[in-house]
Amino acid sequence: MVKEGFIVNLIQALSGFIKENEFIEPLARGMLLFLEDETVALERLRVLFGSDYADIFLLAFDWKLIIPLIPSKTCAWEDLAVSGINAPLYTMPKAVFYVLQEAMNKGIWDVDMGLKIMFETLDISVSPNKMVELVEELFNREKFMCVSARDIDIACRTVELPGFADQVIAIFKGVGIISPKLGYLGKLKPGLGPLYDVNPSLGKKLIDG
Repeated sequence: MVKEGFIVNLIQALSGFIKENEFIEPLARGMLLFLEDETVALERLRVLFGSDYADIFLLAFDWKLIIPLIPSKTCAWEDLAVSGINAPLYTMPKAVFYVLQEAMNKGIWDVDMGLKIMFETLDISVSPNKMVELVEELFNREKFMCVSARDIDIACRTVELPGFADQVIAIFKGVGIISPKLGYLGKLKPGLGPLYDVNPSLGKKLIDG
């Protein structure tokens, strides 16, 4: 059983960037189910979301707080979007899970601290603080919630991690910070490389905006 104080704190944290106030409490209660299980069944979430479940699922997916868990050749969020509100199972990106844990304890959506704690659990050669700095630099280069492979390479060099871009792409995809974009303008500008959607719930300028 989740303590009511955790729910109050999470509602407060989500209210900092979600404007649909009437959906925040059921969304918060649904998100906290992922503390118990990595995957949550559609019916459990629908019970909590009530008659507004369709709107809340779409809101959660827009912010990439909760995503459908379905077989996908690309693992791209665009692929998952077609499942919308009818996937049998849902999951939470790993990066969001760690920010959620901070939010339910502190009442603020502390991206930096959540990501720092997450990076401490990963077996990578770069310090957690440097990885958090890299995430912020990457979001500084975001346009229309997308970044290119070139943006990632530049961000790595900006924070003094040259030659780290390929590893970063793999790590960030794995934890839900970015996702491959299936159709992209980079085809018209090969120098950009592939494009990636960014998780808006992890971008401080997107949250504050």
